[in-house]
Amino acid sequence: MTMSEKKEEEAVLSCNLENLKKISEASEKGVLVVFTAEGCPHCPPFLEEAEKALGDDVPIVEAGVEDAECLGLAEQLGVKGTPTAFYYVKGEQKKMIVPEGKTWEEIRKELEELKKGE
Repeated sequence: MTMSEKKEEEAVLSCNLENLKKISEASEKGVLVVFTAEGCPHCPPFLEEAEKALGDDVPIVEAGVEDAECLGLAEQLGVKGTPTAFYYVKGEQKKMIVPEGKTWEEIRKELEELKKGE
């Protein structure tokens, strides 16, 4: 995925559930939405691991909770901390990944399972 495609997806997301579903319906293998926070020490490594594990197969959209609209969506989805990721396929939430208390190996395995299609 090119940087412009990523920015376009982020703009389309506009941090509401309706747009999230539209994006996931448009992607053949679904989409991983990662809620992040500025200054979160765990967010950049999580995004890096997600990109390594998923490659170009599953688009990754970052939603920063500093944005009021993204924060509203995070609250609606039950996000308690960052990073928290949601995997959507064809408009439906299939998996929630909360890295807290897990090793990077466990997180990587979860992400790789998404790539395979669960």
